This record gives sequence, C-alpha cells and structure tokens, in this order.
Amino acid sequence: MILSPELEERIAARVRSGEHESPTEVVSAALELLEAKVGAVATPAAAACQNETRSIQNERRPIWEIIVEHGEQIPEDELDQLPTDLARNYKHYLYGVPRRES
Repeated sequence: MILSPELEERIAARVRSGEHESPTEVVSAALELLEAKVGAVATPAAAACQNETRSIQNERRPIWEIIVEHGEQIPEDELDQLPTDLARNYKHYLYGVPRRES
C-alpha cells in the first residue's frame, strides 16, 4: 500500500507525540474509530454517548476520577432525596424485594 506523504507525516507525528507506539497502532486506532462510527446508530443520544466514550478514552484517567467528577455535578438537593438505606436495600429499590431492616 502506498500512502501520500501527508498521511505518512500525520502518522509519524502521532508516533512522535507518544500517543501511539507504532504506525500500525495509529492505523489500527483509526480503523477502530471508523468502524465504531459506521456501526453506530445515527441518533443524537447514540452520538452523545459515543462522544462521551471517546472523550473518556482520550483522557486516559482512572475510572474513579471520572466517577467522582460526574458525582460532583449532581445537585445537592437531588442527593438529599436518596434513601439512607440505599446500599443495604438496593434490591428493594431496583426490583421490589422486601426491605431489609438493620
């Protein structure tokens, strides 16, 4: 396969930046994104989810940091409405199982 000089330079730049270890890895990542885009459902919600996923992957942060960041965006009055026994009785709230008392 013959690539244009512009494409070769773009791939080399990705390798030099440290984002990828080899040209093969750059091409592989590009193909994965293309396949995800082509295979994705073309709805606004699906696009938003895909963009969020891509954003999270690009950040390369530990999952707990992302969870904390999202948790900090929950308004205080919403958190006040959560039941105090949620951890102990999550099956009750999800599936209607009788509540367990402490």
